[in-house]
Amino acid sequence: MTKRILGLVLLAASTTAFAVEGGFGYATTADTLPEGKNDFSSFLTHRWDKTVGSYNANDLLLRWEHGVTDKLTSEVAIEAFSLRATNAF
Repeated sequence: MTKRILGLVLLAASTTAFAVEGGFGYATTADTLPEGKNDFSSFLTHRWDKTVGSYNANDLLLRWEHGVTDKLTSEVAIEAFSLRATNAF
């Protein structure tokens, strides 16, 4: 019973979520931007933990899109990563 009450309290205290286009993370869809519109997105993923040794990795993706026409969108993307491993392999 207490779990149900706690769940209802957490549900009532939660805030409204807002969705934006391109909600698939790293996946690219076939949707185009309207002419003259811009979109910028950034993703930072941190990976860590191994059974043996030490392992830390970061993936960074910066993406800028521009609607050239209603049917053509251009994109510039920068991807970077870092990896630090000690006795992990």
